[in-house]
Amino acid sequence: MQKFTNVLNKLYPIFLLLIFAIGFYLRTKVYLTNLSFWHDECALAWNILNKNYLELFQPLRFLQAAPLFFLLFTKVGTEIFGYNELVFRFIPYVSGILSIIAFYFLSKSVLTHKYSVLFSNLVFALCVPLFYYSGEFKPYSSDVLFCIFSILIFLNLNKKNLLWLSAVMGIFIWFSFPEAFIIFTMVLIVLLNKAYSLKEKLLFLFSQVINGILFYIIFFKNMFNTQKSGMIDYWSNYFINAHNFIDIMQQAFNFMFLESKILIILSLLGLLLFLKSNHKFGKFVSVLLIVLFLVSMFKMYPFAGRLILFLIPIFILLISKSIDNKNAFTIVFLSLFLLGFYPDFKTTLNTIVSDKYNKYNANPREMVEYMFSKIKNTDIVYVNIPSNCDYLYYKQIYNIKNKELIGIPQYINIGDKVWFFLVNNSEETYEKIIENNYKIFYENQAENSKLIYAEKIK
Repeated sequence: MQKFTNVLNKLYPIFLLLIFAIGFYLRTKVYLTNLSFWHDECALAWNILNKNYLELFQPLRFLQAAPLFFLLFTKVGTEIFGYNELVFRFIPYVSGILSIIAFYFLSKSVLTHKYSVLFSNLVFALCVPLFYYSGEFKPYSSDVLFCIFSILIFLNLNKKNLLWLSAVMGIFIWFSFPEAFIIFTMVLIVLLNKAYSLKEKLLFLFSQVINGILFYIIFFKNMFNTQKSGMIDYWSNYFINAHNFIDIMQQAFNFMFLESKILIILSLLGLLLFLKSNHKFGKFVSVLLIVLFLVSMFKMYPFAGRLILFLIPIFILLISKSIDNKNAFTIVFLSLFLLGFYPDFKTTLNTIVSDKYNKYNANPREMVEYMFSKIKNTDIVYVNIPSNCDYLYYKQIYNIKNKELIGIPQYINIGDKVWFFLVNNSEETYEKIIENNYKIFYENQAENSKLIYAEKIK
């Protein structure tokens, strides 16, 4: 074990730079591949394209919601550099890159040994959801970054910096919705900490309450009240209750770590070790998870998928804590990990040599681009409702001005030539509705997308 430690100490900087390079490469590859927007990205991009700065303070169309500063900075970027996917995805990409660096400092703060620091950073670099969402135009990648920043602040919180760090934390909520739960967790811990005087606690609480009230009145109130019912319906299966708790947690780990059950056990072990050592990180994680479980039970925030992406760094550190010791188990586990026991390796390898990380097969950009090259002024475009924002966004980018019909296909018999734009739910049999009156041509198709050109039979 001593030889292993000596070799590791010498090679530590090289290993660390290699891990950073892998993480940077994966996130840059996803970003520069520049895939077509999928449905939610189109919906959010449409709002940026069609709303002015003041309107971004109001509820967004297509059941979209994003932090105010995320929207405003994206709007500024598009007005300077134009409307294209790389500009929209720049903030998530930069967040993904910065997260790698920030996570390294966090891992050094909570882990003892260099090999466990390297291990945690390797998992972070290779984690498929983390590098995938660094190339998607949604705020999930920045959620991860600000969660890491918040934990670093919490770990370094003391009497001297309590108030000014509290002010810094207040800004984070304008960049990331989950910061509301993180800040609430910090407030609870500070209020219960006997090391702080009553005056210090009240000042800390006051600054967070004032910022929270401003955030609610200026932005969140209108957005939440308008979108609440739709979001609850959409995420109805992902709110925790007494009957589905195990299933929800299993699904969450499947999303984070691709169905590796051993990592679930190791994360629980890691949390117990943090609590046993009375480490601040263990207290923070315990309270945060309780807060998240409660808000999910009250249907305020789903515990699911991309909405809990910000928890991945936390669980990576819990897993890493379970091997943060000098014994044979550590070497055995690391060996199994490096041999591919950890399932993200296979997916990551596919990503390095191909573009198989893309979980969506829709290609609305290519479909509209193809249509733009073929469409005549008199042609009509039919769009099914699940594909509406995909078409409405890209038609503006390609300046398609043809008459369009969004909704019920029975009413398409109003033109001689019709394009069917079916990016989502393309398995519906629109052909049977029109086959008696129209000649059908399949122009451009992907696995779950369909572009049909139909000419009326005369």
